[in-house]
Amino acid sequence: MDRFYIVSWNGTSIAGGVERVVKYIEEVLSERYEVVLVCDELLKENSFWRRWLVENRVIKAIGYSLYIATHKKKGDCVISNGFQAPFIKVDFLWAHGNMLENRRCIEKRNYYKATKESVIEGIGARQARNIVCVASHVKKEYEKLYHVSPSKMRVLSNPVDCTRFYPKAERTEQPDTITILYMGRLETGKGIKELLRLSSYIETLHGYRLMIVTQSERDRTRLFSNRQHTKVYCKVPIEKLNDYYNQADVFYLPSSYEGFEMVTLESLSAGVPVVGYRVGAINELSAKEQQGVAVLADQAVETVLTQLAEMAKKYKSAQARRKLHEDIRSQYDIRVFKERLKNEIKLL
Repeated sequence: MDRFYIVSWNGTSIAGGVERVVKYIEEVLSERYEVVLVCDELLKENSFWRRWLVENRVIKAIGYSLYIATHKKKGDCVISNGFQAPFIKVDFLWAHGNMLENRRCIEKRNYYKATKESVIEGIGARQARNIVCVASHVKKEYEKLYHVSPSKMRVLSNPVDCTRFYPKAERTEQPDTITILYMGRLETGKGIKELLRLSSYIETLHGYRLMIVTQSERDRTRLFSNRQHTKVYCKVPIEKLNDYYNQADVFYLPSSYEGFEMVTLESLSAGVPVVGYRVGAINELSAKEQQGVAVLADQAVETVLTQLAEMAKKYKSAQARRKLHEDIRSQYDIRVFKERLKNEIKLL
């Protein structure tokens, strides 16, 4: 292979898990190959390609597909993500989740309703030569909903950089307060209603604090304004994220659907236990009886807070936090991910 093209509309920003995974893939491949990151910033440099950067995702996907088709040469390899370059045969498609299943879970339907994103995601999946699914449930969803042959799919869990996320010897904490951390976008699918419910509930209690780290815009963060026990932090650089994990006693993930969310791995690597619904990495890890992971019994805010408090107390000690870190490091560290790329994906 001469060159790798990695298609990622948002590049390697930390706005979401997809971009972080792309960052790790780019770092691994760059050790031996020339890597071209095909993203909005790259296309903006040329007036012709810049015209494809529009709100309509179908048009944008066509533009990215054309870019790869006109730039890729014999011997080059293309890696894409989801529906971002669906109209060409990419060598590897990273499936971070399934748009149809995601929509059904968020809207709590018992049937599937197609969207333009799910349609082009399905097209891309059938076009791809190989598909890398971040979780076993994603593989099943692609087989069931997009009729993709299981023979061209394999599962490779997302990694975490354990040199970046780790428990600090001396961490910021309030001894008489349980600090609950949420990190992610403030939107329906990520559980903004559940966050608002929990935030309102702990306003009436003593000994609890909710800390929200988000890339969302100000109009969403205003929903949590004027609350004494909730603090929102915006646009935190990736270099500072470990500091926020280390201020927390427990991580709360109220999402309706996830592929294999990075925040669960990052939190555990920082020594912070995670509580959430049976989705994504929480579902996969709890099935393996991973320490530090608890599935919520129900949606009642009293039950949620009880489980959060129990997990926080269980992993309060420095020794317990270090054990969580070492456990995750042995299974999901980026070095382990690199070896799996070599052995399972045969990229290197």
